[in-house]
Amino acid sequence: MFEVASILTCGIRDLFEYALYKFTLYLLTYLVYLLSCLIDAVLQRMNCSTVRYTSKQRGSDTSVYAILLAWPKDGQLILGAVSATAHTMVTMLGYEAQSFKWDSRGALGGIIVHVPAIPNNEMPCRWAWVFKLINLALS
Repeated sequence: MFEVASILTCGIRDLFEYALYKFTLYLLTYLVYLLSCLIDAVLQRMNCSTVRYTSKQRGSDTSVYAILLAWPKDGQLILGAVSATAHTMVTMLGYEAQSFKWDSRGALGGIIVHVPAIPNNEMPCRWAWVFKLINLALS
């Protein structure tokens, strides 16, 4: 009888430890989510841009790469640091589709890229996205 009780106790202890482990993982995941929301809110409040730029020159052609650290929620990506021409093309690296439509911001400068809803399984990445811009007006 003593052996049966120790086996039951051991089994219950293992179940409890497993449940505690899973609950801890859940709490950590939720904490990371809350922190990322908080960081996004702080960055938006501070008016920090979530776009970084780099460029590459090949011969006389220059490509500008806009690296997004946050996906645009309203389907409009504002790139204020570029000057477009009538021949400007915008594509996303790793996404096999034609170029994105865009509009000039006029006197505000820059462009607004119209980003369609892209299914998760077609996204090239989950954490950052790179848009390639060619045929820009260089100053």
